[in-house]
Amino acid sequence: MKVYIVEDEANILKDLIHLIQKIPFVQLVGYSDSVQKAKTEIPQLEPDLLLADIKLKDNDVFKIQTLGVAPHH
Repeated sequence: MKVYIVEDEANILKDLIHLIQKIPFVQLVGYSDSVQKAKTEIPQLEPDLLLADIKLKDNDVFKIQTLGVAPHH
Protein backbone atom coordinates (compact mmCIF):
# COMPACT_ATOMS: atom_id res chain seq x y z
CA MET A 1 0.00 0.00 0.00
CA LYS A 2 1.37 3.41 -1.01
CA VAL A 3 0.97 6.22 1.54
CA TYR A 4 1.41 9.98 1.22
CA ILE A 5 1.51 12.33 4.25
CA VAL A 6 0.47 15.98 4.41
CA GLU A 7 1.64 17.49 7.72
CA ASP A 8 3.21 20.84 8.52
CA GLU A 9 4.39 20.10 12.08
CA ALA A 10 7.93 18.71 11.77
CA ASN A 11 7.83 16.55 14.92
CA ILE A 12 4.51 14.95 13.99
CA LEU A 13 5.71 14.32 10.44
CA LYS A 14 8.88 12.68 11.75
CA ASP A 15 6.86 10.43 14.07
CA LEU A 16 4.42 9.43 11.30
CA ILE A 17 7.28 8.58 8.95
CA HIS A 18 8.93 6.49 11.65
CA LEU A 19 5.70 4.58 12.36
CA ILE A 20 4.91 3.98 8.69
CA GLN A 21 8.39 2.64 7.99
CA LYS A 22 7.79 -0.09 10.57
CA ILE A 23 4.81 -1.51 8.67
CA PRO A 24 6.09 -4.09 6.15
CA PHE A 25 3.30 -3.80 3.58
CA VAL A 26 3.22 0.01 3.56
CA GLN A 27 5.43 2.14 1.31
CA LEU A 28 5.80 5.84 2.03
CA VAL A 29 5.79 7.42 -1.43
CA GLY A 30 6.01 11.03 -0.33
CA TYR A 31 5.17 13.76 2.11
CA SER A 32 4.54 17.47 2.10
CA ASP A 33 4.18 20.32 4.53
CA SER A 34 1.91 22.31 2.19
CA VAL A 35 -1.28 21.86 0.21
CA GLN A 36 0.36 23.34 -2.88
CA LYS A 37 3.19 20.80 -2.92
CA ALA A 38 0.80 17.93 -2.16
CA LYS A 39 -1.47 19.04 -5.00
CA THR A 40 1.47 18.66 -7.39
CA GLU A 41 2.88 15.38 -6.04
CA ILE A 42 -0.24 13.32 -5.28
CA PRO A 43 -1.33 12.86 -8.92
CA GLN A 44 2.21 11.82 -9.89
CA LEU A 45 2.75 9.40 -7.00
CA GLU A 46 -0.79 7.94 -6.95
CA PRO A 47 -0.93 6.94 -3.25
CA ASP A 48 -3.54 4.48 -2.01
CA LEU A 49 -3.86 6.32 1.30
CA LEU A 50 -3.52 9.98 2.23
CA LEU A 51 -2.70 10.85 5.86
CA ALA A 52 -3.35 14.54 6.25
CA ASP A 53 -3.52 17.22 8.88
CA ILE A 54 -6.76 19.14 8.39
CA LYS A 55 -5.44 22.67 8.89
CA LEU A 56 -2.07 23.55 7.40
CA LYS A 57 -0.21 26.85 7.41
CA ASP A 58 -0.86 27.51 3.72
CA ASN A 59 -4.40 26.18 3.35
CA ASP A 60 -7.04 23.71 4.43
CA VAL A 61 -6.24 20.12 3.38
CA PHE A 62 -9.76 19.75 1.99
CA LYS A 63 -8.69 22.21 -0.70
CA ILE A 64 -6.51 19.51 -2.27
CA GLN A 65 -9.49 18.06 -4.11
CA THR A 66 -10.97 21.45 -5.00
CA LEU A 67 -7.61 22.51 -6.40
CA GLY A 68 -7.79 19.79 -9.01
CA VAL A 69 -6.53 16.66 -7.29
CA ALA A 70 -9.10 13.91 -7.40
CA PRO A 71 -8.84 10.25 -6.41
CA HIS A 72 -7.82 7.83 -9.14
CA HIS A 73 -10.28 5.00 -9.78
